Amino acid sequence: MTDGACKEAAYEEARKCAHRIIKAREKTSHDLLKRLQEKGYSLGASEDVVKRFIEVGLVDDLRYTELYIRSAQYSCKGWSRIVRELRQRGIDTEYLDPPLEEDELERARAVIARLSLDTHKDRDKALRRLQNKGFSYGVAKQAISRQIDGEVF
Repeated sequence: MTDGACKEAAYEEARKCAHRIIKAREKTSHDLLKRLQEKGYSLGASEDVVKRFIEVGLVDDLRYTELYIRSAQYSCKGWSRIVRELRQRGIDTEYLDPPLEEDELERARAVIARLSLDTHKDRDKALRRLQNKGFSYGVAKQAISRQIDGEVF
């Protein structure tokens, strides 16, 4: 087999594998490249496949980012956690617009809506939960304070 034929065969195998990977779940270009390399495909073949998938719209980091943010906010994740998780997936988060503080506060309050906040220990537990979800300290404290004051959603 010639060198060109070997490269073509490697590309075709990597392309088939990439189709299986993105069929299961939307991926970022970074994630797809990483997965292909983990499966043993060469860097060159993996990069060629990812580049082609971007060209034809099978992989779209902007679409992925928008869907991920919407899903994460629906799951009541805080902005800092969303940004951290997007960075882990290879997304440049520098140009993302953070949500309005009121929207972030509303999601934080939804997280603690059913929690008891009667004691100092309960409030500390709620604060840790909110911070683990990715809410800033300020938003978490404000959500707890409003919940204690009985402010209506």
